[in-house]
Amino acid sequence: MVDYVEKKGGLRMGSYFWYWGKSSDDGRYHLLPYHCLDVAAVGWLLLAPDKPVTKWLCSKLGVSAEWLRQWFVFCLALHDIGKFATAFQGLKPNLSEHLVPAVQGMPYNERHDSLGFLLWQKVVKPLGAL
Repeated sequence: MVDYVEKKGGLRMGSYFWYWGKSSDDGRYHLLPYHCLDVAAVGWLLLAPDKPVTKWLCSKLGVSAEWLRQWFVFCLALHDIGKFATAFQGLKPNLSEHLVPAVQGMPYNERHDSLGFLLWQKVVKPLGAL
């Protein structure tokens, strides 16, 4: 279930919009869902069926261009899922009052890519969905 929050003008925003994905030293940030979708969109273009790299990968993996493209784009969309961890979000604690607040005493000991892999191993894979 997605939590929603009312924003100015009555716009409802899903709680997944409370996370930053990329930030700069001047305080600007790019929301995590948009970052993940941006990366997936680039992957969609790079893995077009007519591209030599797509044809090469398909021949090596023995899969269709459609399957390859869909699978890789799915993985690309999830590539930074570990950044939803509160510990990661705490790396930039004062970006905006509209983002998940940092939690004191929650160190970022495990990299976000490792957290994403752990989520896959412990939650997704046991579901047998993939």
